[in-house]
Amino acid sequence: MSGPKVSVYRLSREIQLALQKEIERQLQERAKKLREEQEKEKARQLAIKKEQEQARMRKLDQEQQKVILGEDFSSLFGFDNQPGEEEKPDQEKYQESLKQYEILCQLTGNQQPAMISFGVGAVEQLQKEIQKEKRRLLQQKEERYIKDTIEQTIEEMGYSVLGKRHVSKRSGQQVTHELYQYGEDTGIDVTYGENGQIAIELGKLDHQDRLPSTEECLYLENQMIAFCGDFQTLECRLRDKGIFIGKRVLLAPPSADFAQVINQTEYTSAVQTQMAEQKKQRKKNYDTIN
Repeated sequence: MSGPKVSVYRLSREIQLALQKEIERQLQERAKKLREEQEKEKARQLAIKKEQEQARMRKLDQEQQKVILGEDFSSLFGFDNQPGEEEKPDQEKYQESLKQYEILCQLTGNQQPAMISFGVGAVEQLQKEIQKEKRRLLQQKEERYIKDTIEQTIEEMGYSVLGKRHVSKRSGQQVTHELYQYGEDTGIDVTYGENGQIAIELGKLDHQDRLPSTEECLYLENQMIAFCGDFQTLECRLRDKGIFIGKRVLLAPPSADFAQVINQTEYTSAVQTQMAEQKKQRKKNYDTIN
């Protein structure tokens, strides 16, 4: 069965748990870094206030200092206008939940986070959003793990990458295509959709958009038949790496009806992709240094 194939793959429980632990580790690291930055800023502001207060106090006589120590220093250390004993824990839980939610939105790339102000039920609302973002992040990591493993396995089988292309659909869905050399003039297109569906199709390589001729249709049907064994090997190796078939959406038989021509010019070559990634990494390193 080596006509077009569309599948949704799933990970073994062990790999899922490992990814969940990685998410918790990332959250803890981000939260720790944020706390350290906040503590540094708080210490800096406190030092400024102390210095200003001490400068003012030096201008007063001893009796005036006693009054200031009794009245003004309480505001310096945050004792005035404190919430009630019952309100303070709720505010602390709210701030803690809000920070965790903001960190998760950064990790998932969510640019439209829910706006939840402090009030009755705010902590519960934030916790629901936190769990939603955690599920989204886990799904992203699972899809990335599956994609990386498929790429690695295909290359281990001797296929060379010809190029990649990214397509944005009207629905906002992002689709990634990766093209691999199969025969002398044929290629395998692997398509990754955001919904977890992965499609694998074979086609004739060319540098223009066109329909295959009758002879090419018959030739491609034979190429599909030849690819059957490699596809079975691919899924067998994926199982050995903890990736299983979750849902088979389509498994079409080899047929000239599925013959197609793949326009290579629509794909960014592997060399161009590598150069772009290196440029992106150099910029990231520069931004980190500066």
